[in-house]
Amino acid sequence: MKHLPIYLSLLLFLGCSKEQETPSFDTYTKYDVAINFNPSYGGSVSPNGGKYDEGRSVTFTVTPSQNYVFTNWSGSESSTSNPLTIVVDSNKTLTINFEKKDTDGDGFTDDVDQCPRYLWRRTSRWEWLSRP
Repeated sequence: MKHLPIYLSLLLFLGCSKEQETPSFDTYTKYDVAINFNPSYGGSVSPNGGKYDEGRSVTFTVTPSQNYVFTNWSGSESSTSNPLTIVVDSNKTLTINFEKKDTDGDGFTDDVDQCPRYLWRRTSRWEWLSRP
């Protein structure tokens, strides 16, 4: 019992004299994925871009607005796929392209079509493909 303070002092001295090792954490490079819309009101996407760890696989899903259809991706990636899956290996800028819907194929987009239920065809003159 008489030597206990000496042992405790030695233990404290030896325990504090060693340098503490700093734990190492794996660090990942983060890259930015920016999303643009053409036109800006053509639709939405989920997720809406952001910063992602290098090597991460990200899937983007497009939802067109009313009277629009998704046509393709352009920019850092080119594709007609929806959803689009990319591997983040650098900063990327993706543009989502839309066009106005022409459901009946008459050459007038749905937002201005006066006769959306009927089909027309242009030959030497306009003629009905289907009648009311």
